[in-house]
Amino acid sequence: MAKQASCLRKKTIDLLKKLKVKYKLFFAVQLVSLLAVSAINIFLPYAEGRIINSMVDGSFVNSVLKWAAVIIGIFLVRMVLSYILSYFEFYLLPYKSSSAQVNFIQVLLGKKLSALADFEGSYLHNRVQQDVECILDFILLKIPQMINMAFSLLVLIFTIFYIQPQVSLLIFLIVIIYVVLYKFFKNSLYNIFYILSEAHNKFSNDCNSVYERLSEIKAKENRSFEQNHLICSQNHLFSLIFRNFKLKYLVSGGQIVLNFFAQIVVLVVGGIYVSAGKLTIGLLTTIMQYLSLLWQNIAGVFELAVSYQAYLAAKMRMLELYELADDVVGCENCTNIDDLELKDFNIKSLGTNKLLFSKNLNLHFKRGHIYELRGKNGIGKSTLFMYLLGLYTEPDSGEIIYNRTRAEEMNFNLLRAKKIAVLLQNEAVYDISVGTYAKIYLSEAADTSQNVLCEIGRLFTKLNNTPWTEVVDKSLLELSGGERQLLRIIVTLLKPEAEMILLDEPYNNLAVNVMTQLNALLLEKKQNKIIAVISHAAELIPGAEEIVLE
Repeated sequence: MAKQASCLRKKTIDLLKKLKVKYKLFFAVQLVSLLAVSAINIFLPYAEGRIINSMVDGSFVNSVLKWAAVIIGIFLVRMVLSYILSYFEFYLLPYKSSSAQVNFIQVLLGKKLSALADFEGSYLHNRVQQDVECILDFILLKIPQMINMAFSLLVLIFTIFYIQPQVSLLIFLIVIIYVVLYKFFKNSLYNIFYILSEAHNKFSNDCNSVYERLSEIKAKENRSFEQNHLICSQNHLFSLIFRNFKLKYLVSGGQIVLNFFAQIVVLVVGGIYVSAGKLTIGLLTTIMQYLSLLWQNIAGVFELAVSYQAYLAAKMRMLELYELADDVVGCENCTNIDDLELKDFNIKSLGTNKLLFSKNLNLHFKRGHIYELRGKNGIGKSTLFMYLLGLYTEPDSGEIIYNRTRAEEMNFNLLRAKKIAVLLQNEAVYDISVGTYAKIYLSEAADTSQNVLCEIGRLFTKLNNTPWTEVVDKSLLELSGGERQLLRIIVTLLKPEAEMILLDEPYNNLAVNVMTQLNALLLEKKQNKIIAVISHAAELIPGAEEIVLE
């Protein structure tokens, strides 16, 4: 058990390092500020008790200036502490949370594509955002609060024991009952937090999907189907929310009952002591305020313990993503791509043991050639591209060889960044300007970048009969489907240093005359490159070598 806990702590520390969260200074300042606030809150009832007693014994006038100065000083310190705590909670914490989410995206990009295939993008985004916020909130805010409350509890218990030892027995009993209450509910709390988080993410994902497909839903007029689907998802979420409500009500109800009876007991016993002359009114007032603070701190520690279960659930979900299989990056840095071979290559379709290709593939791609891949839908053409890109690895038979080096030995991160240009089928559309998108493959090398940008603008103007200056500042969302596809093809073909170009269904949404001009551009670019094109077009690209997959 201790070994498992140690392993979990190590994984948590590794996760925080990956998120690049620098928390030690944040944690220390937060803790010191909270301890200072608690010290003030503990001191104030004492000061108020002294003032009440001075009013009773007639010395109030002599001490009023002294206590007024003390209280004003405390007020000013409290204002400064309030600023610090607010700055950390409402500015620094959101900043750290957003930075951690950006950093975790880099972690996910280092995972195998096959390991991420089970997650939809919007679901993954909602899940990471929710869990990162929960984890950082607990570590940076809740843990300092817990330490502060534990310190306050010790001071309060010691103070009350010093003033009235008999009350300490009641406090000890209350603490034991709280511990038993937490132990009884902790597993249920962890489970409901975990499955409720999942349900929240899936419902958000379903809603995002509808927003992304509004035009499609209206065009097909299947809104009733979509609404029913959302209602089913919503009902599942609400059933879990109601379970969470009942559990939380049982916990909070237990706290209220416990605190109520404790206060009644203290009030009755305190009244008896005052009547008997064993306790002054000022001292009773001080004890009651201290006990009120004590109940608040005990309840606060209990709530933080409940939050700990939410933190554990969030951490477990993050670790599940963190422990997905990493990309295997070879150590062979390829400086050029002269040829590419597939030897006895075959793969199985997802979820089955059936090989995609009727015969193992033995193909040889060379520079200066265009290869047009054809075959029925679902035969595995796009999947083959994923293997050529190194995004999928470990074929079911055979191997891929770049320049006489096996694919698993290649550093595909470097290869994809420099030497391979790819246009995938149905690439996502997002809100970015045309001019910014045109720079996607360009470095800060001013001369080269400017030349490539000029060439992109010239080709787009020529092929689309629209001046580049009229579209360069537009969003991709404002372009037509054909214009976006044309822009993607041009940017892909003009990627600097690329020696292999992979185009998956590049001519979708393009006019025939544009396709003709692009074919001429492909012939021009093939001179020193390997070009592979997946196509269902009726006519073969002029000069291309046909490869039929079956």
